[in-house]
Amino acid sequence: MAQTLVRHVDADADVDVSDWRAAVTAAGPVMLGYLPVSFAFGVLAPTFGVPAWAAIAMSGIVFAGSSQFAALGPLQVGASPVSIVFTTFLVNLRHALYSLTMAPRTSDWKTRDKLGFAWQLTDEAFAVHSTEFAKRDRSAGECRIFNFLIHAAWAGSTALGTVAAGLIPDSKALGLDFSQTAMFIALLAVLVKGRRELVVAALAGVLAVAMTSAGLPLWAVIVPTVVAATAGLVWENKTLGPATPCARAEADPGEAADHGDASNASNVANASTMECPS
Repeated sequence: MAQTLVRHVDADADVDVSDWRAAVTAAGPVMLGYLPVSFAFGVLAPTFGVPAWAAIAMSGIVFAGSSQFAALGPLQVGASPVSIVFTTFLVNLRHALYSLTMAPRTSDWKTRDKLGFAWQLTDEAFAVHSTEFAKRDRSAGECRIFNFLIHAAWAGSTALGTVAAGLIPDSKALGLDFSQTAMFIALLAVLVKGRRELVVAALAGVLAVAMTSAGLPLWAVIVPTVVAATAGLVWENKTLGPATPCARAEADPGEAADHGDASNASNVANASTMECPS
């Protein structure tokens, strides 16, 4: 079966050894981060009345930690499928923003590659893809391998968790449900590189807590994300100042590159190598 999956990933001629090497290098840290979180989901799922096969299927098909953890409670109390789908849809609505952000990078890909990429675009995958695309061009084959590896790690770790569930008498007492929160905190710590990112993160966190306290938990992800991201974009535009690449480079040649914005970093890099009028 493993050979079949590998052949599927390597189905196109655009995949070569360098794609595998780059994908494995980028996927390694994400896979290690997924192991404890997905394992925790596999351990917790049976305590909420979710059978092992269903937990593994969720990790294989849904492949969204926030939605999977959010669905456990409603599944336990017998909530209607419509309400569960709606809840998980709102929880992961931010993925639409991820896809919109990545769309320019995948404009020349085949439709099937775009659909597969969007399906497997998790929070952690988005963070890695954004960082790597800002550094260099990447092929659809490399991204396909990367997504396959982290997806396999997520589903496989869930399977291990369901096996371990029978060996742990009271998994909830271990606080395993906090593992996803811990992973997001670690991811945030890596992404925050300056004052602007710190302010954006703090703004999003305060808004999320406020909306949750106000009885709007379903909107406490997408709304703070949009508001904080917009504030960060406005800040960036004001910081960069003039619109021309040469003026931006003269104003602050490291600002865009330091914050990882692909288009602005590219403009600054190009401006640094051209003759700007005095």
